[in-house]
Amino acid sequence: MTAAIDTPMAAADWALENRRYLLGELEAVRLRLHAQVLRQRAGRSDDPLATYRHVVVTDAEAGRLLGGPEPESEPYARSRSEL
Repeated sequence: MTAAIDTPMAAADWALENRRYLLGELEAVRLRLHAQVLRQRAGRSDDPLATYRHVVVTDAEAGRLLGGPEPESEPYARSRSEL
């Protein structure tokens, strides 16, 4: 061993380099996490029923299947309020 390794200055340098390394690793983890979040958001639909599409029939789809007006349409809302 050399005497330079045992000096307080070398220990301070080592601590600084160790800190830089750890901060770099944390930044890499943060970037990987950010990329994963972006991938998840890109694949996600804003439709809350998207995962149940094969088992759920929405009001609009039921109206189309039955041949009637969609629930959001004006005549449908008016006829419901008259009941």
